Amino acid sequence: MGKWRDSKPSQMDSQRALLDELMGVNRNLDNEEGVVDDFKDERVCKAYLCGLCPHDLFSNTKQDLGACDYLHDEELKRQYEADVAKGEDYGYDKHLESILVNHIQEVDKKISRSQRRLEEGGQGAMAMDTASLRNNEEIMKMEVQMSEIMKNAEAKGEEGDVDEAQELFEQAEELQRTKAELEAKALQHHGSQGSVGSPPPRHIQPHCTRAGERDSAEAARV
Repeated sequence: MGKWRDSKPSQMDSQRALLDELMGVNRNLDNEEGVVDDFKDERVCKAYLCGLCPHDLFSNTKQDLGACDYLHDEELKRQYEADVAKGEDYGYDKHLESILVNHIQEVDKKISRSQRRLEEGGQGAMAMDTASLRNNEEIMKMEVQMSEIMKNAEAKGEEGDVDEAQELFEQAEELQRTKAELEAKALQHHGSQGSVGSPPPRHIQPHCTRAGERDSAEAARV
């Protein structure tokens, strides 16, 4: 028996799993092991019983968690709600809260990383010779546009619209890359024109040299 459990799933096992997915775990009502009639069964999604399975919540979004591996059954949910109404507390709501908090923290980390990359890019640009960039109208427009996008992204994040916030951060990052390229070209052009305000190179004029030599010769004769 132990060897059988450790072996790879057979074709029949795969077919059984497919039927479970298509028709539900309770498809074999004559099989007592296949029947799930108690919401406390380990195969039941406890988050769904509380009314909010994260796999359904983020479906078809960038945060999609895929299909839930546990059973979603409306009748079992009604049984659970009836028990809760009587004052029973199974701790499922706390478990759901923990899952959602962890997910929100992960999303916040992604947003923070995007924001940090933008800020670091901005600091790098400030370290450049900004005097030659302030008059670049295209770069200035991009800075204003990035600022507006960042404000909108933060607002969407606060509203809970994670997908929209992430898309806005990606737009801002793309603008940051384009802006960095323009800044590099502007500075390269500025460098080829010479540094602003630097004194012109000193050239020794030939007649000045000859005059100096004549004065030295006269001083030697004296």
